[in-house]
Amino acid sequence: MQLITTIAALLLRLIEVLLFLRAILSWFPLRADSPVIQFVTVTTEPLLMPVRMLLYRVFPGLRRFPFDISFIIVFILIQLLISLL
Repeated sequence: MQLITTIAALLLRLIEVLLFLRAILSWFPLRADSPVIQFVTVTTEPLLMPVRMLLYRVFPGLRRFPFDISFIIVFILIQLLISLL
């Protein structure tokens, strides 16, 4: 059981790193066809999109907000999951 918990925590930390990398890379004008950008986007978007759509449904005014709040929500959820492990 300890091994499963450790692997789950490690995977959650890896997702955190990828989300952080995506946030940092979004500040720079990089080509979208870069393999690194594509990998980071493809691996993080399935986590961000449902949260983003839920936020837009609950708070329609967030569509005009210049920052993507879904990153913060997903980070908080990952931290919560890690603390529960």
